Amino acid sequence: MADKPKEREIYACHHGDYAGQAFIFINEEELSYNFLRIPDMVNISVPHEDFYNGVHKEILQLIESVPRDVYSIVQAQYNKNENTDN
Repeated sequence: MADKPKEREIYACHHGDYAGQAFIFINEEELSYNFLRIPDMVNISVPHEDFYNGVHKEILQLIESVPRDVYSIVQAQYNKNENTDN
């Protein structure tokens, strides 16, 4: 099984509906992981099982960890999205 995502990690999506987009890990909930999906700057919640399947099948691949100063901006955007009525 893949490791659970860590703060600041960014994953590239190589296949499917989100191909060409990246997911920056924000936090974990009981049944899912929360990411900011870029370049659309949209929050997305991924069930644990889907995340691990995606990594195992190489749909999602870890790229790197974003710098801390960039991550603070990512977190601010995520929080702004959470507090906005969609």
